[in-house]
Amino acid sequence: MGIAFTTAGKAGFVSVLYIVVVPVIGLFLGRHIPARTWGCIALATVGLYFLCMSEKLTLGFGDTLMLLSTVSTAVNILATDYYSTRVDCVKLSCLQLVICGAMSLATALLFEKPTMQAVLEAAGPILYTGVFSCGVAFTLKISAQKSVKPVATSLILSLQSVFAVLAGWLFLRETLVVREAAGCALMFVAIVLAQLPARKKTASRKAEKVS
Repeated sequence: MGIAFTTAGKAGFVSVLYIVVVPVIGLFLGRHIPARTWGCIALATVGLYFLCMSEKLTLGFGDTLMLLSTVSTAVNILATDYYSTRVDCVKLSCLQLVICGAMSLATALLFEKPTMQAVLEAAGPILYTGVFSCGVAFTLKISAQKSVKPVATSLILSLQSVFAVLAGWLFLRETLVVREAAGCALMFVAIVLAQLPARKKTASRKAEKVS
């Protein structure tokens, strides 16, 4: 619904702002966010802006809906971080998809007029989205979050914007301008820096090996 009332660029930018929302919510939950991580978040946000935005950043109705979806995504990342080490990941993924499917079906019947013909015409995209984007990707995400911190998860997931642009360039012959290429590079650098081990931890590990 948000995409219907805003531009693709703004939707892409606002929808991935969970890279900022996740650590902010984490602060309220008592989580410590290192200064280097905040720097990576800022760098990734700048890269995301270069990648997605080509117009002025003003929040309209569609942008507000996208921002709400961003907050819900951030909550999902933090909730998954909590439950992934406490329950079976496959069962959690299945339950999550069943509830989401039921809510989406109810919403579709309430606000739209779905027909079997329309479903059959979009069978390919529906199957791909259901099996790979939801079934496979979300199950892998839940399993991966057992050993990846929420902020790092949000930064890695933000690469969806980079992959979307690169896929359009490789397969759809879309033009990749310098600004978009710079945005991709900044986001990639930010994510790599966020994954590098801290010096103190590295030093302590070396000391333990020597002892």
